Amino acid sequence: MKKLPILFFVLLNAVLFAPKLSAQLKDSYIKGIITLKDGQNINAYIKQQELEKIRKGILYKISLTDSDESVYLHDQIEQVSLETGAIYKTLHCVVPKSKNSVSFLASQLVIGKASLYETSYEKTHVYIVVNNGISYWLQEDEIENGELVRYYYKNILYNSLVNSVVVEQQDIERVRFNGDLIKLITKYNLSSNSVNEVIEVKNKSTSYVIAGIGGMYKDAAHNEYYIQAAYRNYFPWISRSTSLNIGLSYFRNVYKTDIGNYSDITVVRTLYSVPFYMQQNLLNKRIRPYLLGGFNISYITEKNNENNMSVIIKEGLQRNYGLGFLVGAGIEADVLKSFIIKGEYRFENFPHLLMMGIAYKFRL
Repeated sequence: MKKLPILFFVLLNAVLFAPKLSAQLKDSYIKGIITLKDGQNINAYIKQQELEKIRKGILYKISLTDSDESVYLHDQIEQVSLETGAIYKTLHCVVPKSKNSVSFLASQLVIGKASLYETSYEKTHVYIVVNNGISYWLQEDEIENGELVRYYYKNILYNSLVNSVVVEQQDIERVRFNGDLIKLITKYNLSSNSVNEVIEVKNKSTSYVIAGIGGMYKDAAHNEYYIQAAYRNYFPWISRSTSLNIGLSYFRNVYKTDIGNYSDITVVRTLYSVPFYMQQNLLNKRIRPYLLGGFNISYITEKNNENNMSVIIKEGLQRNYGLGFLVGAGIEADVLKSFIIKGEYRFENFPHLLMMGIAYKFRL
């Protein structure tokens, strides 16, 4: 049996033992005040990792030295205020698709005659406008089971602000499903001589380590697999969809060459790389198409699969080692709790196959 590269074992261990490593990472807490329905205020420390699930309730500690955490469900809570400036309030709203009335904690973005909130529901990003005591659910159209499901959020937004003399239909049509909503609600409040407060949150960057394996097999003379680990960092104050990634990758690519004397010979090409790239998610949902681009530090070897003789790389900027560049596109989807399945095509030093893979994601 051929001796596998040391990198293979390093990255494979990263995948297999990621859950154990995740559990050993130090938890980070944010100081906050929990206001209950009865008016009682509780000074608490809230685990930062739990904020992604805050719509259901709060896990907290009274002291960082406490070994156990306590919990309040959303229907017990009036408001949660964090030292970062974030405010969460319990809202009641009707879900357009199911027509069910639900209650949940949502992050407040704007306070005024019309208030704006955001939350997630079934892993979908949702905005809520509250005006005159009525909650309006705003959700983007989505593809479900191959069919387009419409939520008509612009129509609902117009109805929520219908009495405004400043906000017109054309203003609604220009609104995108992002920070434009904050600007529109602010415009509405100011035109109504209302208090308007935009919540400023000092968000910390969000970091993950993602380790995975994958590949594609077309036939014995054309196949490829990879093992990867990457550090991914999001900067919420810049974009919720853009991340900086620094990785460690190993690719084993088998192909038939058609260059000169090497034509019709099966070649095994290996690529070791340390890539630095930006990934832009096109959607912030459970299923995320994305684009990526950047550069790497890399080392390539190519050998004749029949007699193990080296094939000299003569063309292009890349010889055996140096700098390369990468571009690509793909789609990734969250499954279970922390696993990701993905399909990706990339050009990193050379054109790779369209490959499928699975990865484990744990938060730092």
